[in-house]
Amino acid sequence: MAQLPPVHIKLNPENFDLLLSILAHNTEIRELPELANDAHDLLDKRLRFSRLCTDLSGRAYVDSFLYEQEAVEMLWQLLFAAADADMPVTAYHYQLQPGSH
Repeated sequence: MAQLPPVHIKLNPENFDLLLSILAHNTEIRELPELANDAHDLLDKRLRFSRLCTDLSGRAYVDSFLYEQEAVEMLWQLLFAAADADMPVTAYHYQLQPGSH
């Protein structure tokens, strides 16, 4: 039996739709071909490998597994989309403790 990727997310269908709509939007960004290509790959994989499920209460959810690098890229795609909104960006990383890596 094949081993599932280590990152497991469960989303309600509306949030899954929003996530994939963001990815679809990012595929159209011609000025950043690497971002667009990565968005296309993520979109394709989420459509192929995600499953619409129902919990014991009858509520629908989307079950999806990702590899760690896909999860990181997904966060980058979401951050890029959020940066497109009209909001100030605070440099929170200056508040972090230094890591040992």
